[in-house]
Amino acid sequence: EKPYEYCTFIKFIQSLSYEELAKTLVKIGLDGAEVPVRKGGYIAPEAAADELPKLAEVFEQHNLKINILTTDIVGIDTPHIQPILKTAADLGIKRYRMGFCRYNLKAPIKPQLNSFKPSFNELAAFNRETGVSAVYQNHAGAKMMGATFWDLQKLLSEIPREEIGCIFDIRHAVAEAGNAWPIYYDIIKPHISALSVK
Repeated sequence: EKPYEYCTFIKFIQSLSYEELAKTLVKIGLDGAEVPVRKGGYIAPEAAADELPKLAEVFEQHNLKINILTTDIVGIDTPHIQPILKTAADLGIKRYRMGFCRYNLKAPIKPQLNSFKPSFNELAAFNRETGVSAVYQNHAGAKMMGATFWDLQKLLSEIPREEIGCIFDIRHAVAEAGNAWPIYYDIIKPHISALSVK
């Protein structure tokens, strides 16, 4: 078994059919794909229960995996969360990328951060029951919770990585921290379960 699996976020080729996509990934030499299952994504959230098994079957024929699902999920009340994650669990898809939490920069930040905590804890419990792990990606920008990692680390501090971890995006970390990006990496390292490289 490989120590790492290599996949690509397929947003840039999501006009391809399932078969064309699989053949392209094999040609590139990847192990699988990060598949958008969100509004405007490769698969619409409401179609996940029907379409994900079809894609998984095509991938299996080409010895590929659906490594991560990209979703808009930020809490247990997110539309279509149940069929998306149940289908993922049934298919052996181990991770999904969460949607983003955003700050209102005209209001104090700490109360907003505290307001995210119940949703993260509820989602962690839901993931534990479902058996699929969430990953939260750091994204550059003042409005983006997690851009500076201190806030994300606080939310994840008491949540096992197997329930909600971090997908560490090196490009966004460098954009925010410049030469200090290794500090961000060190802060969030215990929570990292995937890496995003651009």
